[in-house]
Amino acid sequence: MFRSSFLWRLYAGIVGVILICAFIINLLLTNYIKENNSEALNQELLTRAQFLKEVSLPYFKRKDSDFHDLQNHLQQLDKV
Repeated sequence: MFRSSFLWRLYAGIVGVILICAFIINLLLTNYIKENNSEALNQELLTRAQFLKEVSLPYFKRKDSDFHDLQNHLQQLDKV
């Protein structure tokens, strides 16, 4: 009887350690994925903002600027 009880306790301890390790790995991977996605999103938004700045700056500098021209120009660039 002692051996059986001892083996079940040992088994429960090993299962507990495995579950704790799996939980910690899950937390670490989730944090890594969130940071990686956040950095990629920030870089994508920065690239798009710089592109829009380059494209739209001439339209904003003109005194007689018609923003419908800018909108049409951006729509044409989006199709390409």
